[in-house]
Amino acid sequence: TESMYATQVLQASTMIGHSVLVHGDRAELGTDKPLKGAVEIPYPTSAATAQIYDGAGQVVASIDLGYRNSGPATFEWDGRLANGEQAPAGTYRIGGSIGVGAEQEALTTYTGARVQSVAMTNDGRGAQITTDSGEEVSLTKVKAIM
Repeated sequence: TESMYATQVLQASTMIGHSVLVHGDRAELGTDKPLKGAVEIPYPTSAATAQIYDGAGQVVASIDLGYRNSGPATFEWDGRLANGEQAPAGTYRIGGSIGVGAEQEALTTYTGARVQSVAMTNDGRGAQITTDSGEEVSLTKVKAIM
């Protein structure tokens, strides 16, 4: 089994430098890179939106995702606010919902992160990645490679 785990790490090393989707609701808006995220769509719909929240919990952007099949629906936000101004770089909370009017259902969120390194987990029973923000994530928590 040790060789199986070592093989997992070796295979995961191909993700270094690539972006992945990991479960979470905090995403970074850079000065020169958009905020990237995704929501899990449970069924085909054209009524899904992604929301971007500032540090005070106020919605600063709402992104209509258009028609989507079930599965992860990715989105990017360039930081442009409704008034045309650019939002400051930093960490924002993302959310997602599906439905119309009062019939809103919250969606599971994922954030985009660049893989910096891959290592064995502390217990030696699998692989984990380290993202560009320094977060260590089990390979089993990676939803998709972008």
